[in-house]
Amino acid sequence: MNTPEISPFIKRLLEGVRKANYKMVKAAAAENRSLVLGDDKGKVIIRPAIEVLKELEEKHKRTNPKEIT
Repeated sequence: MNTPEISPFIKRLLEGVRKANYKMVKAAAAENRSLVLGDDKGKVIIRPAIEVLKELEEKHKRTNPKEIT
């Protein structure tokens, strides 16, 4: 089955959402706050923002190893 290619607009939109999410997590971590998240089954999870930030940064390093942040 062929999957349709993502349009440039959708790519830009997703990149904007990713950046906004990172900014929100970083701000919450700076204030030592927790985030309310949901898992795949809809269960509510409360986690320290600093932990979520570390995971986002590790994921970014794995997916963009040559990019300097």
